[in-house]
Amino acid sequence: DHGIKTVGIIGAGQMGGGIAQVSAVAGFKTIVYDAFPKSLDKAKADHEKRLARDVEKGKLTAEAKSAAQGRLQYVSSLDTFGMCDIVVEAIVETDLFVRLGEMFAKIPGRQIIASNTSSISITELAAACKHLSGPSMNAESQIIGMHFFNPVPVMKLVEVIKG
Repeated sequence: DHGIKTVGIIGAGQMGGGIAQVSAVAGFKTIVYDAFPKSLDKAKADHEKRLARDVEKGKLTAEAKSAAQGRLQYVSSLDTFGMCDIVVEAIVETDLFVRLGEMFAKIPGRQIIASNTSSISITELAAACKHLSGPSMNAESQIIGMHFFNPVPVMKLVEVIKG
């Protein structure tokens, strides 16, 4: 027995939602947190759709689908995370971009801050650093999206997104 019974997922976007689904199907009680209720609603709908598709394709039984859905809990507060045995973070912290922006604003050069997320607008991330623009930093042109396709070593394609 590995001792893990409850998994907490922070972020209900594509990556977090996928991790949550795999966790629930594997038999773990799974708590999915997101600060945005609409993201939680979408994750729940996506889970229902993907699990139903797995039943249609014969990858899951109807009973396994129902059991997995019963293990998923969607919350908008981290209060319940005290009961988790493991927590997986699957969000982009805007604060991280602010900290990087502050650091790069003090260094001569044109560093680029790239986000591999597709769940947060690059314009939003740049806006978080906009006040840091100065002689060595221009948030609008130095913060980009750089979305790698999975699996990265096999898919030789990168999408670059400007804000």
